[in-house]
Amino acid sequence: SLAGTINVPFCPEAPLSGVNHKDFMYCVWYKRKISFEPARLTGKRVLLHFGAADYETKVWLNGISVGVPHVGGNSSFTYDITPYIKDGENILTVACYDDTRSPHQPSGKQSLSYHSEVCKYTRTTGIWQTVWMEYVPTAYIKSFKLIPDIENCTLGVSAQLCGAGTLNLEASYEGKVVGSLSLKTARGGFVSGTMVLSELHLWEIGKGGLYDLVFKLENDTVKSYFGMRKYSIMKDD
Repeated sequence: SLAGTINVPFCPEAPLSGVNHKDFMYCVWYKRKISFEPARLTGKRVLLHFGAADYETKVWLNGISVGVPHVGGNSSFTYDITPYIKDGENILTVACYDDTRSPHQPSGKQSLSYHSEVCKYTRTTGIWQTVWMEYVPTAYIKSFKLIPDIENCTLGVSAQLCGAGTLNLEASYEGKVVGSLSLKTARGGFVSGTMVLSELHLWEIGKGGLYDLVFKLENDTVKSYFGMRKYSIMKDD
């Protein structure tokens, strides 16, 4: 057990964390007990998401490392903790190493002095964005990128999938289906394709016309939206 308590996702320097410790901290540790509903684990995987933690983060479940350390204080990261879950009580441990004064890591405008000064502010150490768990099917949609093409009235789609299957997409505008696309993968990874839209509705200032978009991969469904818009820089004649 650890001696103190903290209210995550507030960093220990913040009063709302319940710690309010403003001195330099080169490493902070977190530990908590978690449990899982056995019924929800059947045919599912459990992802542990971190919105952000500063700076180098290591994670263990029941004393076993769940993956390589994440380096960086601003980007989100995720671990698949399914293989490390045991029946009953589980212990999650997180360590964040943060040497703000080191020239080997970026620190932005964090103060190198004890106090905030000029445009430098009090440091942020450890977890400072939301941490949550997500149950997903064995085959699931990890991420995607959309590229609208106004000239050709199409939508470019690139998706990262975990697990095999067929990714089906359907686009609609104000309830009317205006496009569909199917992408197959035998092992997961990245897939890409182009969806042809039967209707073009521009996203304009004062008229934010948005299309609804639904992704389906086996038992996983993701709902999103997109706008048909582009911008360019031209020489002023």
